[in-house]
Amino acid sequence: MGKVQRWAHGLMTVARFFAEELSQPELIVSMQGKSEENPLMQWQQVLEEGQNLMRDGKFLEASEKLAKIVLSVKGLKGSGVDQYLPVTFGMLGECCFQQGQADRAVGPITDAAALCEQHGEKEGMLASYSNLYEVHRYRGDAPAAAAA
Repeated sequence: MGKVQRWAHGLMTVARFFAEELSQPELIVSMQGKSEENPLMQWQQVLEEGQNLMRDGKFLEASEKLAKIVLSVKGLKGSGVDQYLPVTFGMLGECCFQQGQADRAVGPITDAAALCEQHGEKEGMLASYSNLYEVHRYRGDAPAAAAA
């Protein structure tokens, strides 16, 4: 982590402390900017909308929103991306699978698993590999299911 990243992380930690412990959110609000200008806040909103659509069985609409946000955040880096990208890929894979497109589900779920593994996110890895197992089993690919 570079000096600027450490400084920004420290500043954000102080801002969170003021917001959560002292009930003074002004600093963190000023750092985040307006929600329509903050790509991570937009991403979080799309994830919530996607979950709602999936819960309502609208997998095609959810997958379109999720795919669009992945393209719009391409090139971004940081902890927000590390957190949201595997979740987004996992949701995309689930949408494909629920639409009966098991072959298309393999890529996003594999990407989600790899990102979780890269960042040491054990719960995400478990969920991704479990989903990958189910997808391969559905496809009738026993060796791939066993590998997952």
